[in-house]
Amino acid sequence: MAASTQITSCCFCIKLKPGVVFISLTWLFYGLFETAQNTLYLISSNRGPNAYSYTNGFVIPATIIYGLITIGAVFGLFAVTYSRTVKMLSIYTKIAYIIVGAEIVSRALMICFVIMYKSKFLEECTNSIDKLSFRNYYSTDACNQGYIVSLTFYIAFAVLVIIFTLYFAMIISSYTQKRKNKEAAIAAKNSFGEFE
Repeated sequence: MAASTQITSCCFCIKLKPGVVFISLTWLFYGLFETAQNTLYLISSNRGPNAYSYTNGFVIPATIIYGLITIGAVFGLFAVTYSRTVKMLSIYTKIAYIIVGAEIVSRALMICFVIMYKSKFLEECTNSIDKLSFRNYYSTDACNQGYIVSLTFYIAFAVLVIIFTLYFAMIISSYTQKRKNKEAAIAAKNSFGEFE
């Protein structure tokens, strides 16, 4: 029999059920925000010339991913607050791990995007500095430093978001397991009572 470590509280201080509701609400608002932000970007980028139109190849899949995260969060809220059955919670656990995968894909796309368009970023950065400043000899170095800082930030942020998302999925899984154990104990008690 494999040993499993159960998480007993969310963020060390919140009971599991309110924690799962909090996680679902967090994913819901996060998904809505990212979907709305990306959709507005796509709508505005289609109106006239846009210096960053090459980003549409990233923004479209990201919008779809965050839309799916939003739908998963809505399902999770339904499963936790209204349905409360182990079957629905088990489905939500699977959705939570799919959200982890979606977040990994989204963050990997962002990092690949930043790496792939390095030359475009540096060119646009240098051009904008050259237009604003008479010190052109600093522009390339400043843009390189800005690129390195941006890439470092994206990688660090991606790692942090993925760790939190995985932790959230583990909390949902622990809550589901706790409900399964509780229902199994009730079923065992009821079946034991029938034999008396």
